[in-house]
Amino acid sequence: MKKNNKNMKDNFYRVLNHTADVGFEVDARDKDLLFIRSAYALIDLMVDIERIEAKEEREIKISDSFDLESLFISWLGEILFYFETKGFLTSKVKKINFNDGGMEALVLGERYDEKKHPIKAVFKAPTYHNLKVGKENGIWVARVILDV
Repeated sequence: MKKNNKNMKDNFYRVLNHTADVGFEVDARDKDLLFIRSAYALIDLMVDIERIEAKEEREIKISDSFDLESLFISWLGEILFYFETKGFLTSKVKKINFNDGGMEALVLGERYDEKKHPIKAVFKAPTYHNLKVGKENGIWVARVILDV
């Protein structure tokens, strides 16, 4: 994936129409890229991800997930948690490793600046409603609805 993609939204995620909330769909050649693109999609729905510089690192560790769907929801929840509690916007996933029941990732980004990062949408959490994470016809696909 290019460091500074133009038209990122057109390249790897699609916004899903939903009655009261917002969702997106991502596809990828493998699970690592699926999780990475999903994090980028979440951030890009909140702010323009292309305006976030990779200035700081944060480590994300998730353990004890009982299945792929719960791991995926935890992953997006952590990305959202860092924004909500620390004002940290992820712009790049430098490293991602899956292990038994969890994962570790090193993400890059910068602190939220209201002048530089105008908010497009605010989300409470990713949800399990109509959640899909897995392979379809040999391609990894994720569909998730975000609680507004």
